Amino acid sequence: PLEFDGDDFRENVILSVTDMSQFEGITVSQTMDAWVQQTESDTTFTGFEVVSREGATLDGHSAEQIVYVAERDGFKARGSTIVVLVDMVAYVFTYTAAVGSYDTFYRDLIGILDNVQFIL
Repeated sequence: PLEFDGDDFRENVILSVTDMSQFEGITVSQTMDAWVQQTESDTTFTGFEVVSREGATLDGHSAEQIVYVAERDGFKARGSTIVVLVDMVAYVFTYTAAVGSYDTFYRDLIGILDNVQFIL
């Protein structure tokens, strides 16, 4: 959301869903490695750096979460990406915010993630 008049950065949460069945035996960690590698090569980001990486759980499923910093469109951004594999489908939740607003809206991300349910 825009926080004030003249705010040029819109914090956001994106969900990407990818069928991973062609990659038999792929793990959550390997899926996160691929996301990081793809993001490092993305020309819309400069200075992409992983700040932390840890295991997580999402609706009872093993997941991985990273926190990163980067610059995009002239803005210093901080983000968090959570990857979970459920029945060989990768669910990638990505939250991006201006560095100074990251903590403000992180609570909203946690609220979203706490309510995720995978219907199998």
